[in-house]
Amino acid sequence: MAKSLMEILETLNIERFKPPRGLGHPLAQTIIPYYIPTGQPPTYHREFVTLTDGDQLALALSRPPSWQPGQRIVVLFHGLAGCETSSYLVRVSQRLYNEGFFVIRCNLRSCGPGQGLAQNPYHSGRSEDSRQVLQWVEKRFPKSPITQVGFSLSANITLKMLGEDDSLVPEALDSAMAISPPLNLKNSAFMLTKNNFKIFNYFFLLRLKKQVRSIEKDFPELDKIAWPKKMDLIGFDHIYTAPRSGYADAFDYYEKASCLQFIEGIRRPTLNLLSKDDPVVDTHGLETLTLPESVKTIETEKGGHVGFLEKNRFWMDEAILRWVKKQ
Repeated sequence: MAKSLMEILETLNIERFKPPRGLGHPLAQTIIPYYIPTGQPPTYHREFVTLTDGDQLALALSRPPSWQPGQRIVVLFHGLAGCETSSYLVRVSQRLYNEGFFVIRCNLRSCGPGQGLAQNPYHSGRSEDSRQVLQWVEKRFPKSPITQVGFSLSANITLKMLGEDDSLVPEALDSAMAISPPLNLKNSAFMLTKNNFKIFNYFFLLRLKKQVRSIEKDFPELDKIAWPKKMDLIGFDHIYTAPRSGYADAFDYYEKASCLQFIEGIRRPTLNLLSKDDPVVDTHGLETLTLPESVKTIETEKGGHVGFLEKNRFWMDEAILRWVKKQ
């Protein structure tokens, strides 16, 4: 029997999320955290994971002095148009590191210091990339349990990976957390192009096109993309993401990569954190599923997208820390 929201909150020993007065709007919850200074990430060293197609991912490994082999490792994956320096990734890694956890911030293909190391695009369906990172971590640090935390696009990757085929997931991964997952990619794409939050469509599109130009510069043998004058994110996925990733078109990509269809197959302890007022992704659909006992969900009335900002703290960061500690 699925646990109630209150039972899950009690298990984590955390109260309900309460946005500060005047900061309850989804735009405020989504945008303000992006601009709050985070300071420097914890001390780290650089490693690279080579994928089966030859592309490489850049990792930032932060190992606390007190950490010993066999203790927990937390692997963090950023969202669309992000990288290891995304504010939420830096904050969460700082918090976990200070609590003694070994933290690995993983850049998706061509992101951050991974620029020039991958010619194929990252996208919401790249569950194989996540698995290969976990395999690398498991081999490099045997006997250490792993928790994976995916944000936004990588929350979809995380849930898809866990539910596709449990036998393919490295044994060391014993828990996961998905923050603001786009449960239905097609609906999420239409949200960004047809509602009152088109600002996010322009924001993501600007960054994604810039990244494609960098890839074309680093790999001049690739065909150059001729962008139309008017385009939204669906057009971007139709022109670039889908054909470069083996999908027929954008809608074929959305259908095959959406994590909602895989969640009932998840067998490892997993916590979803999402907000009903998320202005970036569609968070509906879990109510139509028979969730396995391994999957828990915290759904808040407010919180925006990867926001969950309270008066004196980031409630999301606290929830992540408590979930990791619970393992």
